[in-house]
Amino acid sequence: MADPTGNLRIQLMALLLSRPVQQINFRLGAYSVRGSDYSQIAMALFRGKINIEINPAKLQGLKAGASYADGTFTFPSANMGAKLWDRLVIVHESTHAIAHMHKIFCGSTDGEDEAAAYVADALYCTYIGFSATLSADLSGEDNLLDPDKMVKNDVLWTAMTIALKIKDTPGAVVPVQDAFAMRMAVTKNPTYVNMGVTLGTLPVVHKGVW
Repeated sequence: MADPTGNLRIQLMALLLSRPVQQINFRLGAYSVRGSDYSQIAMALFRGKINIEINPAKLQGLKAGASYADGTFTFPSANMGAKLWDRLVIVHESTHAIAHMHKIFCGSTDGEDEAAAYVADALYCTYIGFSATLSADLSGEDNLLDPDKMVKNDVLWTAMTIALKIKDTPGAVVPVQDAFAMRMAVTKNPTYVNMGVTLGTLPVVHKGVW
């Protein structure tokens, strides 16, 4: 029987190996995120070390649009990747997978984990030549991703302001004050408030794979 997630697996690998994702290279607190890390996630997908499941009911219970845990990506649909927002979700969850790969648990927090994933998303936007027009052409969701329309200090706005400062500087370290602002934005976001994420919440300790 054909793997129903086969095409999605190929889409994920292609995205993670694409030039814009490979350009991502920064440090935020305990997190070091590089293009070569995404290549390793792509290779793990190719080898079947990382699984993909389509389980919208599970995501509804988690109150999440997608997730990565214990070597498995969970998505609401196999039709992921056509929209810009889909690709940001994939980059975001793959950044969590990188944290698992590097075993970044000690000296970190859940808020920092999410902060790093959002900065990776924002850097991806800058490396594809992000603009409101491009966003509208790709996904029709420019109202969500246009920096001029973002709510100041919201998680996306904060991530984008950081990305614009550090883009094109391989290995850039996010300044302490910006990293703190990013973690604060995460803890104030309704999604993470509902999940009980605070500045002191410890990150998920994933099992398996690596």
